[in-house]
Amino acid sequence: MNISKRVKTLVSSLALVSVMAPAPAVSAETLLEALAAAYASNSQLAAQRAALRATDEGVRRAKANFLPNATGTFTRIEGDQRSIAFNADGEVTDFAGNPIPAPDFESNDREIYQVDVDQNLFRGLRTINETRQARANVLAGRAQLTQVEQQVLLDAATAYMNVVRDEAVLELNKNNVQVLERQLQASQDRFRVGEVTRTDVAQSEARLEGAKAQQLSSEAQLAVSRANYEQVIGRQPASLEATGVPINLPTDLQGAVEIALEEAPSIEQARQTEEAARRAIHVAEGALLPTVTLRGTYQQNEGITFVGPTPFNLENTTRQVVLNVSVPL
Repeated sequence: MNISKRVKTLVSSLALVSVMAPAPAVSAETLLEALAAAYASNSQLAAQRAALRATDEGVRRAKANFLPNATGTFTRIEGDQRSIAFNADGEVTDFAGNPIPAPDFESNDREIYQVDVDQNLFRGLRTINETRQARANVLAGRAQLTQVEQQVLLDAATAYMNVVRDEAVLELNKNNVQVLERQLQASQDRFRVGEVTRTDVAQSEARLEGAKAQQLSSEAQLAVSRANYEQVIGRQPASLEATGVPINLPTDLQGAVEIALEEAPSIEQARQTEEAARRAIHVAEGALLPTVTLRGTYQQNEGITFVGPTPFNLENTTRQVVLNVSVPL
């Protein structure tokens, strides 16, 4: 298991624990806990996961061309029929010419049941190439998801360390203000006894005001970092715990380059996108090849029909198999 997969597994486990566990008491939050929170709640990650699930459906759609396609049809025909003849005087007669009363309408109803089954036998290898193209798109989508995960985790780590840094800078500036306040008090005391001049006191006051301005600036920067932390990780920072240098880092630049060439998700995404494009070319070429399909039809007619004035019960069953070969010209 490579480094990125180990980190993803660890963060996923922490995300699951953070969701299932009850809210703990206020304590220092570690970097891994912050990463787990970002991994579990980041909206960009949720959108990318949904996009990958939609891409996965492309494999099923491509494989569907291997399967038969069945269509069922039901038709009902209702109508009335009256067979009559007229003589020269306009009287209703039978077909022998004898006068008869006008006959009633006769029912002429039919029901038709039909099932068609189509099976692709050969599509110019398009089904195979469409399936491989869909799989390459899925692998490219997974690589893109990994890339987004890495970016989100990097943003979360950056936001975490920015808050830790700005809190330390603010604490340093507060201490500096306290030191300069004591120095100013000492300068004023020495001025009262004549040991220093008014200029020395003014310089101490200027240094103190400069330190207060730096403190205000660091407070504003900390507020910005806290807001960015909440945006990336999904909650306001509490007491954060400083972290050390990560382990298992490459020892030199060449080692880092080798890991990047082997595991970088952007490179893997480019490889799979190229493979999908190559398969798309094969799909287009397959449209120039013959297509062979097999159709089976079952049809059953039931009802009453008339031949002249005579009704007949109709029951007709048709079974048919057709092999169709289509060659593009």
